[in-house]
Amino acid sequence: MLDDLALFVTVVEAGSLSAAAQKMSLPAATLTRRLQKLEQQLGCRLLNRSARRIQVTREGRQYTSSAAPYCKPCSRLPRPWILPSIVWQV
Repeated sequence: MLDDLALFVTVVEAGSLSAAAQKMSLPAATLTRRLQKLEQQLGCRLLNRSARRIQVTREGRQYTSSAAPYCKPCSRLPRPWILPSIVWQV
């Protein structure tokens, strides 16, 4: 789940799903699917999505401020750490 939180923080920082997908070298559909899975695991909506923009929910802002300090070190890990096919148990 930590890798999905890192993806979520990247989306928030990038300001859009497409910009985050490009930055993470992931297809936008994969990023969207992983965000939906994260929202299911957490039991809350993190982003409100529309055709043109995203809006971070109150819960999303709370998770961003809590998760961001832990996700920054992860951004320095080798790329395979965040590939969709890898599942890390924390």
